[in-house]
Amino acid sequence: MLHTNHATTEINHSVFINDSGTKVAKWKRGDALDAKQSPEHSDLINLLHTAARNSDVKMLTSLIKDSYVHPDSKDRKGWTPLIRAVKTDSLPSVEFLLECGADTNAATKEGNTAIHKAAKRGNEEAAILLCKARASMNCKNKGGATPLMMAAMTRSVGMLQIIIEANADVNMQKDVGYSALMLAARAGNAAAVTELLRAKANVEMKDKQRETALTKAMKYKREEVVEILVQHGAIPQTNHGHSSHALVKHGHSTHGRSTHAQSNKKH
Repeated sequence: MLHTNHATTEINHSVFINDSGTKVAKWKRGDALDAKQSPEHSDLINLLHTAARNSDVKMLTSLIKDSYVHPDSKDRKGWTPLIRAVKTDSLPSVEFLLECGADTNAATKEGNTAIHKAAKRGNEEAAILLCKARASMNCKNKGGATPLMMAAMTRSVGMLQIIIEANADVNMQKDVGYSALMLAARAGNAAAVTELLRAKANVEMKDKQRETALTKAMKYKREEVVEILVQHGAIPQTNHGHSSHALVKHGHSTHGRSTHAQSNKKH
């Protein structure tokens, strides 16, 4: 058993046999340590998180399997070792922590889970491991963003495919009403837009400003995305939110043209 400057806390746990026949501690969620709530365990938790960050599986084994330190113990930021390992691309740690039963849906104070971090970083290998461990693909952070939405803003089509194939809801919306398709369209991410449309993303969905993905693509002059969306049946809108096929031409809206016309009249 590992000895630290503080008395080691033995946490209630059960044991299960993993696929390789090894006994692994399986923890009760309520047993996790929290550095903020239990300062006396800070050194122990820091040791755990440092091991996770550095892919030090030997130290993780000593802490979790030998000394019964809970694998979901949080640091002062509210992060678990699994989230830390994904953030630092420490795949050996990710694999080991998942084997130990780490909570795939534990979240930071901002509501980001390990799969949110993987999606944002484009870490496809970590995402595959998390999907196999049944991480939720539809969890929202405090801003309402899902892992799919984060992936839609990156250039990793592979990440999008991984999350979609894990049964992510492609039409979920953020707190302001944005969908993954709207985010990809606004960013001009044509590859992501194409992939989301292939997954049956709703082209006519509107956010709280009553704007569609096409509206955003036109507003930000994402001409390639405009063309893709129109080819998939997206219908341009008037300034009042009504549909009009006459509004799309060269990636500009009638709002811009009417404003230009009014300006010409003044001169």
